[in-house]
Order: sequence, then C-alpha cells, then structure tokens
Amino acid sequence: MEINSLKDLILKNSKPLIPLKVDSSLLPDIQQINFKGIKAVIFDVYGTILISGAGDIGCEVKCVDALYNTFKFFKIKNISFTKEKLWNIFYDIILNDHQQKKEKGILYPEVNILEIWELFLDRISIQLNRKEIQKFTLYYELAVNPCWPMPDLIDVLIWLKQKGIRLGIISNAQFYTPLILETLLGKDLQSLGFSLDMCVWSYLEGRAKPDIFLFEKLEKVLDNCSPEEILYIGNDRLKDIWPAFLRGWKTILFAGDKRSFRWRGNLKKLANCRPNGLILKLSQIKSIL
Repeated sequence: MEINSLKDLILKNSKPLIPLKVDSSLLPDIQQINFKGIKAVIFDVYGTILISGAGDIGCEVKCVDALYNTFKFFKIKNISFTKEKLWNIFYDIILNDHQQKKEKGILYPEVNILEIWELFLDRISIQLNRKEIQKFTLYYELAVNPCWPMPDLIDVLIWLKQKGIRLGIISNAQFYTPLILETLLGKDLQSLGFSLDMCVWSYLEGRAKPDIFLFEKLEKVLDNCSPEEILYIGNDRLKDIWPAFLRGWKTILFAGDKRSFRWRGNLKKLANCRPNGLILKLSQIKSIL
C-alpha cells in the first residue's frame, strides 16, 4: 500500500468539521458512578473520537452521486449502468457477503470493503489494480463520510497516557480507518498512546459491533485487568455500550455530536443496559477519571 499517496488523498479531501449539539430533550438521565480504578480506556472511532459527517451511512442518493464523482476523479468513462442498477449491484455484493458469514454462525458480519469494491468493479467491467482500488475506495469513503478529529482528542489522549492508563480501540472499521486517524492527527497510533495489540478493527475479524467477540478478543490482551477496570467510550448504546455492558466493563456514552449519537430507546433488549456515565465533550473524561 502506498501510504504517502493515500495520506495525501486524505489531506486534500478533508476539511474541519464541528460537532453538532445534541438536543437536551434527547439526553437520557444517567446516574454517574465512581470511575476510580480504571486501568484501560477503550474508544470507539466514528462518532466518538472522529466526527463522522455521515452519521449513519444510508443515503442511497448521496452514495451513488459520490460513486459517479469517484468515477470522474479516476477518469472512468462510459458507464453503461443506471444509477439504480449500480447501487443494486453494490448492495447485493454486500448482502451476499453478509449471508455467507451468517451461514457460518456470525451474527453481526462485517465486510472487507476492498474485496467488495474489487468484486463490484469487476462486475461492471472496470479494471483497476490493487493500489488503484485502494485509492478508489478511500476517495469514495472521504466523499460519503467526511471525518475530522473530535475537539480536545489529542489533549485527552496525552493526559490518559501520562496517567499510565492503557489505551485501545474497538471500531467498526476498514483499512483506511487507522490511516485517517493518523493522518488527521499528525501522529501514529502508538505515539498517541494506543497499544496496537489493543486495537480491534472489525474488517480484520469479519465481525461488526455489537458482536461480543470483538470485546472478548481485547480482553485476552488485558488479562491483568478485571472487567470493572476496563472503560469503553462510544456514541451508540447498541453497538458500543451493550456489548461492553455484557462483558461487565464500565461504560460511558458519548453524546457529543447529534449526527452520530444513538440512544436507541425503543430497543427492548437494551432495557436493562444503561451506561455508567454520559459525557458531551471528550474533555470531561479528565474530570471523571
């Protein structure tokens, strides 16, 4: 992978974003506990430490338009499919991948998006080499889901590192996720305090949150920590808080951006799942720990 050219692509196609305030009427009433004794802090990425311009990806029109712009950027012409047909081909490939994994017993399957794009481009008779597919994938992602670091992120990471707290990540992610993080923050993950063996990326496991497997995998690295000494911070009560809650971890729900805040109050299986704390800014972590 040509890291420098991919980083250049990120820098040229990213611009500052600001988090949007969550309406106070949507915030749950959370009785915060004492977080003393925390030895490890694990973060979600999109919507927690990165502002996610898309919130939840799901707008077909925006995605298809971004695809056509990506074709244009790579000087790919003479596309003989309608927008609707292109979307159906792409979506069917993802559904088929999910179905194959579900047949193997994976409840929450995750794709490797490079493989999906490779199949898609082949299906519509466009030939790109592996490096070109990486750039194509990244360019499209930057268009549909622009990202920017959450305010105070680096300051908080430095503070946690200085306190000797181990840092990790569990994220629904693709190959470009750590690359986007490092490029926009100007430092590699290890320099920011993260242990690479404590970073669990869904695409490498073929499983997506809220699959508890991802949390169990990280626990194996944290064998010297009891569950109540691990804190997970995320913006989604289903995908972040629930699996961590099931493992007995401490949890904080991040409500710092209305585009990505997900309380999901109507889900019955979450009835007994309440976070141990709620924050509106990452800087509040310093006063809690």
